[in-house]
Amino acid sequence: IDVLKIFAIDEAFAQRIRQTYLANSYISQFISLLSYSFSYSSNNPNALFSTTLFKVNVESAGNMLRAAAPSLKLQQVNGVYQFFGLPFAQYAKGDVNYAVLFRPSRYYSIAARIFAGLGYPYGNSNALPFEKRYYEGGANGVRAWHARDLGPGSYKEERLSFPNQTGDLKLEGNIEYRSWLFWKFESALFLDVGNIWSITPADK
Repeated sequence: IDVLKIFAIDEAFAQRIRQTYLANSYISQFISLLSYSFSYSSNNPNALFSTTLFKVNVESAGNMLRAAAPSLKLQQVNGVYQFFGLPFAQYAKGDVNYAVLFRPSRYYSIAARIFAGLGYPYGNSNALPFEKRYYEGGANGVRAWHARDLGPGSYKEERLSFPNQTGDLKLEGNIEYRSWLFWKFESALFLDVGNIWSITPADK
């Protein structure tokens, strides 16, 4: 259970996001969620595929509250049910992460990774909570962009002076060739591909 409470928001910032997809995420709300995670990893330095990681995350929020809303006599504001004075988030989200390290020689290796994730708001919500949305870029994403600076799709909000791009769908892949130089130093050549997209009408 999380309570996302925004006590104050800068008026200039509020004006900038008012007509953008971000406006639907920067609201105070109640989040009651169920989540499940599965993770598998193996590490054998002597094997050709020396390291393998497979991870799945699934979560949903707001379904029990939405089903119980009539019985609990929850009030509606602008068509949205309130719980203790806050709208509650309702969405489903899941993602898959697979990574492998291929080591044919002690002097070089190839690392590869793919990621796919999707979140979808429905019922009591028309946008995912901000902290539940996907972002792209940064050291663990497409490294040519700063974190939260890429997407959604080809969208670019010129009025925002800082990286703040998020989306509902994320697809990402990268491959990296690593070669030993000397002592504990290695060189690397990598390729990153990926982006985020918005799939709900509220984000258009």
